[in-house]
Amino acid sequence: MKKKLKASLVIALMVSLGYQVRAQDPPIFSQFFANPYQFNPSYAAHNGYAEANVFYRKQWVGFENAPEALSLNAHAPLGRNIAIGFTAYSNKTILLNNSALLATVGYKVRFGNFSHLNFGLSGGMGFNKFNIEAVENSNDPALVNVIPKSNSLNGQFGANLTIKNFNIGIALPVLFESRTTRKTENDITAKKFSPFSNKFGSVSYNVKLRDVTIVPTVLYRSLDNIQFQWEGMVVAHFKNVVWVGASYREGYGVTGLIG
Repeated sequence: MKKKLKASLVIALMVSLGYQVRAQDPPIFSQFFANPYQFNPSYAAHNGYAEANVFYRKQWVGFENAPEALSLNAHAPLGRNIAIGFTAYSNKTILLNNSALLATVGYKVRFGNFSHLNFGLSGGMGFNKFNIEAVENSNDPALVNVIPKSNSLNGQFGANLTIKNFNIGIALPVLFESRTTRKTENDITAKKFSPFSNKFGSVSYNVKLRDVTIVPTVLYRSLDNIQFQWEGMVVAHFKNVVWVGASYREGYGVTGLIG
């Protein structure tokens, strides 16, 4: 039997998330190098062939209602310069479950054999579900404006430029506003929504040494113009079969990577 959460815990959770929780905050993974399309739609079929990816992430293993994230996507080239793809993800944090279904169209502008500019646009629907039944006192005034279920438009835009072994990408992962609480007359702290409040950027360079390719990468994330985070990683690929690496994320620490 699931234990009901007290309203005080819910209030603390909502305050810690800025009271207004966005449904389009995509799950953050360390494996950007393995599947950049997860973060930037312009990377659809970036390797020139069809592929599918599945990610699962669980934090605080052993704790009830610990955050979980599941994502799957598939993308493929459609002609010489066009790519298509789809993404589905679910992100659960205690009482709030955000999920989305998106379709992607990508286009490549070629400048030569080794240089091109890619654009990607994703659109679909986002779904919010707040499990208010799990709260011990669901009549608490702090929960009056919570919306148990809501749907909204979901969209992402991205671009990346490749010049030989150098690549730089930018993305706007949240194009439309989504709310899990109703607007009120007393909500004077509400900020005006802007699609530029959430940003994602990446810079990488491939260093090829015979059977080994070393890829240093720098990542940048901005969430609601409040949380800013840098991450640097180095991954070494051996004959495109085995890879090992490490990353350092600001405010988090060191992560080891092998596959």
